[in-house]
Amino acid sequence: YYLRVISSDQVGNWSALSNEISAKTCGGVCSGTVGNVDCSLDNGVDIADLSVLIQYLFISTDPMCICLSEANVDSDPFNKVDIADISRLIDYLFISFTPLLPCL
Repeated sequence: YYLRVISSDQVGNWSALSNEISAKTCGGVCSGTVGNVDCSLDNGVDIADLSVLIQYLFISTDPMCICLSEANVDSDPFNKVDIADISRLIDYLFISFTPLLPCL
């Protein structure tokens, strides 16, 4: 998806168009390895994915662009997304660097 945004102030003055913004949705399909929770176009796994996962589990259940099959980082057989996935992602990013599993 690509979009542009304009806004108005309290007296009705409109802004110029913003820069183009793009977003990718996963369509429920995981690709590559698990962990690309923020649906980044490069399919990379980084701290942004950890932030989105924490946001989804503890702050707002509005998933924005979260792909639940990508968020099942610990490969739970029931595709359950929980704090274990956060732990596994922290382990991958900062502790053991053990590679993430491929998508099922």
